[in-house]
Amino acid sequence: MSDELLDKLTDFVQKYLPYRDRNLIRHYIELHEGYNTIDYAIDDRGEIIGLCRWNVSKSGTVGHILDLVIRPDWRGRGLARSFLIRALKRFPKGKYLTFEREKKYPNREQRYIPIEQILKRSM
Repeated sequence: MSDELLDKLTDFVQKYLPYRDRNLIRHYIELHEGYNTIDYAIDDRGEIIGLCRWNVSKSGTVGHILDLVIRPDWRGRGLARSFLIRALKRFPKGKYLTFEREKKYPNREQRYIPIEQILKRSM
């Protein structure tokens, strides 16, 4: 990953997510790039329009979404679904998704949502 792309992704995360430590953001992006557990989309002008970062269970069947953010003008166009489909190509044993909810809903129980259900709903 080029420094220019890393800077753009870091700027995007700082703008749309509650993370502020630029060095930590860069570290997480590089770490997830190494594990192949980050995906992003770029528009025709070279601007970042979405980013998804996740962890995968040891069995490879559960994807834990850490961050999923789509630029407001690109929401509702199926970008999150595209991220999911591309992730399944990398991790074909995937069966369930969980979402990071600790900040917004700290007392809510973790749910395992079948990937098949998500893909059917978004069609």
